[in-house]
Amino acid sequence: MEKIKLYPYQEDAVSNAVRMLSERGNSLIVAGTGAGKTIMLSSVIGRFFYGFQAAAGRKPHILVLVHRTEIHGQNFKKFSWVYPEIPVSEVTASRKSLHGYVHFGMVQTVCGLLEDFAQAGSFFDLIVIDECHHSAAATYAAIIDWNRRGKPEASLLGVTATPNRGDKVPLIHLFDNFYQITTRFLIDSHYLVRPTFIDCSPEFTLPPKKGKTSGEVLEKGHLSKNCKFDEEGYALIRKLCATYLNKKAPGKSVIFAPSHKFCEAIFAELTRLGRKPAYLSKNIPEDMRKDEIDRFEHGNADELINVDISTEGYDYPPIRNVVDFDTNGTHGQWIQKVGRGLRTCEGKTGCMVLDFGGNIDLYPQGVDTEVNLIGVVKNPREQHLSEEDLFRSHEANDKSTAEYQENPSGYEFTPYNPPQGFETVSDKHYGVVFVSCGSVHDCIILKAQGTDNTYHVFLGDKKELFAHDSGTFDDCVKKGTAWCGAIEADPARTISRLQTRLLAPEFATSALTWYGANCCICWKTWRGVIGKMTEEIQNARSLA
Repeated sequence: MEKIKLYPYQEDAVSNAVRMLSERGNSLIVAGTGAGKTIMLSSVIGRFFYGFQAAAGRKPHILVLVHRTEIHGQNFKKFSWVYPEIPVSEVTASRKSLHGYVHFGMVQTVCGLLEDFAQAGSFFDLIVIDECHHSAAATYAAIIDWNRRGKPEASLLGVTATPNRGDKVPLIHLFDNFYQITTRFLIDSHYLVRPTFIDCSPEFTLPPKKGKTSGEVLEKGHLSKNCKFDEEGYALIRKLCATYLNKKAPGKSVIFAPSHKFCEAIFAELTRLGRKPAYLSKNIPEDMRKDEIDRFEHGNADELINVDISTEGYDYPPIRNVVDFDTNGTHGQWIQKVGRGLRTCEGKTGCMVLDFGGNIDLYPQGVDTEVNLIGVVKNPREQHLSEEDLFRSHEANDKSTAEYQENPSGYEFTPYNPPQGFETVSDKHYGVVFVSCGSVHDCIILKAQGTDNTYHVFLGDKKELFAHDSGTFDDCVKKGTAWCGAIEADPARTISRLQTRLLAPEFATSALTWYGANCCICWKTWRGVIGKMTEEIQNARSLA
């Protein structure tokens, strides 16, 4: 049986998916990079396996489809670890076997074997698609349609971080429900590190648009067309590389470029500067590719340069910098790239996102996406969408996660842009709360239950909470800031062993700084008191 204890948010997602597979025959898990999609996928498969066996009196056959070797290897190894007692097999170019009950296949290989499977009567009770935003592709569609003809009652599970396709092709014909775990929730709950976005994008002056005689146009980023490979272009690349080295945080960097020629120019410049970058070149042989990745992860290379090979399915938690010279065609591509730097590891409490392609302006919604399974379909029939989002903004003007700002005159703070000195803490009952923990004063802000934009602020010293007020988030933050004073927390100071003992396992501690841990301890200390105070507030309101 399952040998791993899931985080509460993972347990909720897995339980919902298993229930939807039973009730509706399909389920989609939308989870930000770093949420543990592989673990959740494995858990759903295992629970489906044993549930099917108990109900049908036989063991099911399950097909897990991916489009990249790295994702295939991760899924195969992780499932075999979580459920070692369930026999598995692989259907790849080098291994073709249907022995066992859970079959991990590369979509290209499986698609070419459908006739052989049909002759053997090998249809599947459940098909699982990782990175299922690709499931509208012809190869996936062929496999799903083929299996439905042979086994109409078969179920379908999808997992992805970015369900909205750039071409707006809908997924509603495959999935009529989804469960979403947002990246904002994962960051604010400290399951992921908090990113700092820095816009380094150059601006280009373009000639007037066709048909116009005046009016020069300014364009940000789009280096693939605005940076030519001439003397001026190479000078710009040298300048951009210098900016990268000046802005980056200490540690490893994954660098995305719009073309291999651009990769080669970056590689040449960083090498000239005495660095030893790894580069996943075009048509690189598999053995050399592994050597370059190994040199990046364990050797003398601090940069991994690529076009898009590392966008999906590449997980190396120590990455401290995500550097993008490309201008992404879809929000999903941008999210996937940023996600490479969000995973936690020892000593890592944040990551830098250096944008040279104008992506921050293009995608102001940041690291999350509003799920739209309908795509371009009009008036869909039998539409049944359900959503479980653990922390969604209902405020249209909220900026993206973690883009902290100074407090300019007239600036309004939002839950996604609190001032420095406030830390987010996730609580099962109260949701995400905001804590400022000073040397002598404390401030705690939480949303008033049953409201959209009303918050409670609690102020106190280290002995008691003795003040309460309500208002907008901005009102509460400003009152808390005035009470606690300016707090400058050292982001490089990591959590101590004592703090870890006081917080784990109730709170995720891997991405906490020393100050963040203090805020979690502060919330843990006052949670019971605030519970009584909020109950009194609600009772008073009901009487009024």
